[in-house]
Amino acid sequence: MSKRGFTPKVKLENPKESLFRLLSFIFEDYKWHCLLVVICIFISSIATIIGTNFIQTLVDVYIIPLIGVSNPDFSLLLQALMMMACIYLVGILANFAYNKILVSVAQGTLKNVRDKLFTHMEKLPIKYFDTHAHGDIMSIYTNDTDTLRQMISQSMPNFISSLFTIVGVFISMVRISIPLTILVVIMVVVIKNVSAKVIANSGKYFVLQQQNLGKVNGYIEEMMAGQKVIKVFTHEQKTLDEFNVLNDNLNDTASATDNSHSNIETSNAADNNKKNVASIEDLKCKFDLDKPSNTSQKNASITIENRSDSIFNGKIKLNFTDSSSKTTDTIEIPVNNLMPKSSYSPKMLVSNSASNADYSFSGTFDSSEKKDIPYTVKKISIGNNSYRFDVSVKDTSYSSLQSISKDFMNEYTSSVCSSFLIYFYPPDKGDKSNLNDAIGDFYYDYSSNTSKLTTY
Repeated sequence: MSKRGFTPKVKLENPKESLFRLLSFIFEDYKWHCLLVVICIFISSIATIIGTNFIQTLVDVYIIPLIGVSNPDFSLLLQALMMMACIYLVGILANFAYNKILVSVAQGTLKNVRDKLFTHMEKLPIKYFDTHAHGDIMSIYTNDTDTLRQMISQSMPNFISSLFTIVGVFISMVRISIPLTILVVIMVVVIKNVSAKVIANSGKYFVLQQQNLGKVNGYIEEMMAGQKVIKVFTHEQKTLDEFNVLNDNLNDTASATDNSHSNIETSNAADNNKKNVASIEDLKCKFDLDKPSNTSQKNASITIENRSDSIFNGKIKLNFTDSSSKTTDTIEIPVNNLMPKSSYSPKMLVSNSASNADYSFSGTFDSSEKKDIPYTVKKISIGNNSYRFDVSVKDTSYSSLQSISKDFMNEYTSSVCSSFLIYFYPPDKGDKSNLNDAIGDFYYDYSSNTSKLTTY
């Protein structure tokens, strides 16, 4: 019997039989759809091959004869170009058609799979649910079915299209040059053997990735459901340590999967992947809310982490809610030059009833150099739809403070707040937020459309 939360290693004994079973499951409701998809893929592939081969005819028959002619007649060339455009247009329409059909086929198949999964699970004995984590079971309905969707909507049509293209291109190559065709075939065999070894090595990591993903989901689901027990017995740190182990395992297998898979990508694709490594998913935010106080507001500290290898510039939108999930405060904070593998911890005052928060990021990553942004927000207070900012500035001149004030007027418009007040501090005093250290302030009121910049 396996331990709860861990899934026994599953070995697929007959992958061909499983594949045919899956195909029969798809054809059960979408036989004619799949036939139409194959026809459209065939048309698209043939159009691509014909269009490519026609380039030779276009050059040899329609372009070269016109070179050096004093009064060339371009009518035949125009007709050839129109015919070439029609060929590509047919291919584009066929490509659009089969992708459109595959959307309904994939989603409809997934619906049937989930329905049958749910019906089947209702017949399983209690022992099954006692020996499998709930999150792991849920992972079957989400992650595993999404993998199936990718196979139906991407892998299968790509395979069929590649098959048609290979056959068509091979026939064209034989017609053009048999020696070059033999050379290409030899190189294809070499590449096939190398790719087979890479795929065989990476396949196990795909399986491990799905298993570890199920374990993480199962652990999170059980820990969230048992939070009261965890807090009563003060097992927070132990729970965190166990989660870190599972999360590290998932990270390792996912990295191994990506690395193994990238070995069979083209060099251009590899370059693109390097340029787009960073994403919003690499940004994390942690909250620390003080206990309710006797005043109308309480302290809230957040830590924004940049786990990518690129510099982030943008903003974070925070939505604080009370115990009944009603919004108490909504705050937007600029995040400037957040360096790779670093964090930023602004502080703020929020409503006393705020007990939880969610967040969203917007902005861009830059792997080159830091942008010249002249300020950093260190603390924010809100109340009665008004904002107060404690801002650390690099340049304390009046013109610099005036420019920063304009930036805030553009960012915090009347749709965000009714008024705002900025206290400016030198770089070494921003964290303390002591008014005695302030070098100036700026106030703007949207209702009266008045503003004032004061330096001390």
